Amino acid sequence: IEHGIVINKYDLAKNFSKEIEKFAKKNKIEVLEKIPYQKDFINSTIKMKPVVEINPKYKKSKLALKEVKQCKKELSKFYIKKD
Repeated sequence: IEHGIVINKYDLAKNFSKEIEKFAKKNKIEVLEKIPYQKDFINSTIKMKPVVEINPKYKKSKLALKEVKQCKKELSKFYIKKD
C-alpha cells in the first residue's frame, strides 16, 4: 500500500511539524508535501474548487500533480472510447 504524510498548516506549529518530520524519517515514510496556512486553501474549500483553480501557483505542487494524475487514471475508467 502506497503511503505518505502531508503536513497541513505546517507553518502554524513549526515545532510540531518538525516532530512529524522526525517521525516520518524514523519510520521511512515520505513527507509528500508541507502545506502552508494560506487563504487560498480556505477559498478553495468555500468555493468547492481545487486550490490549483484558485491560484495556479499550486500546479507545481508535487502532491497536486500526483493527485491529478491519479484522478485522470480513475476517471478514464468511465470513458467510452469511440472508434
